[in-house]
Amino acid sequence: MASTDPQATTTTSSKSHFIYNPYMPPSLAEQHVMAAGYPFVSTTVLDKNCRLNEHRHHSKNTHLILAGSITIVKSLDDEGRFRTAAKGPGTWVTLPGDVDYIGVPGEEGCTFVEGHTVLSPTTANRFYWRGGTIRVPEGTPGAFTTGEEC
Repeated sequence: MASTDPQATTTTSSKSHFIYNPYMPPSLAEQHVMAAGYPFVSTTVLDKNCRLNEHRHHSKNTHLILAGSITIVKSLDDEGRFRTAAKGPGTWVTLPGDVDYIGVPGEEGCTFVEGHTVLSPTTANRFYWRGGTIRVPEGTPGAFTTGEEC
């Protein structure tokens, strides 16, 4: 008897597969971050009144500042021992995986390329909703998938 479950699937993988959007190819700055060992990239623009709420990534990740500045603080550290201020174009902030942190842009805001060594499902969906990636069928040439759930 055939399944009537709308969630039933015949594919061999339950992970989503993505490619970079061919109509929005990685910028030169994003390509620079990719060449530094972070194959999964996206550009973020924060105005001065915005901030990165507490979050974590399960793999090593980096931020290449393109404009403005940002202060990144380990959010579970009351003493702010893990505090770094990145100022000006060309500054890199690299974080280990599994670190809870917040980011506060400077008065001029901050534009940066974020790069990841492993793409989590949450980050993959964020890149997708920004338009930088598109979902494709499993087996599509050049497609990548997400790492393990965190």
